[in-house]
Amino acid sequence: MTDRLTVHARGRASGSADARRKLLLVLLPACSLLVLLVVPQYLNSYWLRVLTQVLMIAALASSWNVVAGICGYFSFGNVVFFGIGAYTTAVLMSQFDVPFLVTIPLGGIVAAVFAALTGLPLLRLRGHYFAIATLGINLGVREAVTNVDWTGGGKGIWLQIPDMEPHAFSLYVFYMMGAILAVIVAGIILLQRSRAGYAMRAIRGNETSAAVLGINTTFYKVLAFAISALFSGMVGSIYIFWMGYVEPSQGFDMAINIQFVMAGLMGGLGTIAGPLLGAAALQIFSELIWSHFLQIHLGVLGLLIVLVVLFMPNGLVSLMPWRGK
Repeated sequence: MTDRLTVHARGRASGSADARRKLLLVLLPACSLLVLLVVPQYLNSYWLRVLTQVLMIAALASSWNVVAGICGYFSFGNVVFFGIGAYTTAVLMSQFDVPFLVTIPLGGIVAAVFAALTGLPLLRLRGHYFAIATLGINLGVREAVTNVDWTGGGKGIWLQIPDMEPHAFSLYVFYMMGAILAVIVAGIILLQRSRAGYAMRAIRGNETSAAVLGINTTFYKVLAFAISALFSGMVGSIYIFWMGYVEPSQGFDMAINIQFVMAGLMGGLGTIAGPLLGAAALQIFSELIWSHFLQIHLGVLGLLIVLVVLFMPNGLVSLMPWRGK
């Protein structure tokens, strides 16, 4: 009788914990959405820009997470897709008068096609060979864009200034970046629950075993690479509209690549919330450290990130109640 009561009590406690966890998973996104919709309208231009940067890095880290976290292929050159999306929007708007909103999916599609074509040979490599090869692709595309006339060459491309007040324009870009982040997160949730998502995680676990089980590893690796590029390209399209100008060193900037890679590592790879937490933490730490250690802020920030990765190998998301789910 006592054993039955004990089992029953444990079952009720477990059910109560699951209910609290599910409630938390609903309330946190809802509260975050409410804050993101209301608070920015009362912020000055500086903090609005900081928050927009957080959303952009979160979107890029989530995009990179598809190939690096879910599929297990660590890419150092994902910023090439960001740059391709940016240049697609710049060329279409400046030379063909295509509306901005139309260029966003087109930027993603062009980046995804490029990823599929280059991914077929690249994804035959593994480990650091693949990482270095993706870095080389970014450098090669950057040099090609610099020497092509219709991309503006080294001079870059200027976009027409939107007919909006500065604060209204900043709000518009902020909400656009938030919307694309929501689309990316929703897409990754659907991907993880799909057959393709299970196949990608199998590849991450053991690619040889996945192939033995009948999984078409080449197809799913290229698919992950293309999905990552699709998302990154759309973010690049919004970024160039925000900046109003693009040139090779800006569109294919490795500093941006380093930021979203660090955000993914800090937050936790292979999770939904990890890149979001990592981007927010990285930007907050960067602003705080920059304000107190102006001359050595990059060194201090780098040391902080190393400590996080060493002592929390699963990222900041491992501290959350849902434990990275």
